[in-house]
Amino acid sequence: MNSGIASNMERIKTIFQHSQELASQSTSVPDLVLILKKTETEFLPVAFEGAAMAIALKDFSEGDAITNWTEFLDASKTFACHLYIGLGWAVGKERKMDLPFLDALNRNMQFRIWDGCGYYDGIFKHRQVIKGLNRLEHIQPKDHQAYDEGLGRSLWYTCNGEESKIAKIMESFPAKRHSDLWRGIGIACAFVGGFDEPILKKLLIAAGPHSIQLGIGAVMVAKSRIESDCKTE
Repeated sequence: MNSGIASNMERIKTIFQHSQELASQSTSVPDLVLILKKTETEFLPVAFEGAAMAIALKDFSEGDAITNWTEFLDASKTFACHLYIGLGWAVGKERKMDLPFLDALNRNMQFRIWDGCGYYDGIFKHRQVIKGLNRLEHIQPKDHQAYDEGLGRSLWYTCNGEESKIAKIMESFPAKRHSDLWRGIGIACAFVGGFDEPILKKLLIAAGPHSIQLGIGAVMVAKSRIESDCKTE
């Protein structure tokens, strides 16, 4: 495993878990936001994503409303994309099938919820959704593309950024799912960073006709970083 990729993945994991702890213990959204913003710029979105998951889980434990998560969203709009992904993590963990709050949320951002759900399942339900090639029962057909994008993101982590492992797993998936999976890999690859040009070339070769989806994923990360003012060199 490339040392740069490994180092960044470990840093992301640490920030995510720490932000979850902070959110679980916090009683003030404004104070929480101020603390999270002290995170290093490159991985600042990770902090807000982890906190969003913890806050959503707290809401779910109290009922079907997401009052605390919505308050957090209102105070962190520049990180909206990552808060929706964090909400998706929580939906995946709880395997929630009834989501009455969806109608009140930004429809353009709901794709990110199912991306986050797919990522969660790819990490924690690997045998079912990656080895078994299944989408879990609470995922509706209209959300399959977003879900598979999230699964693709998870593959970059579970395969430790090794394109040969990714390509081997991809062979087992139906061809119609490849585009969304490769777009997710592009997102994760670009966000994690830490790789050099030879690794990128190998990844492009492995993606083959889906290399454009790999690029689209990278562009999505760049757009997200601009929107959240977390641009890196």
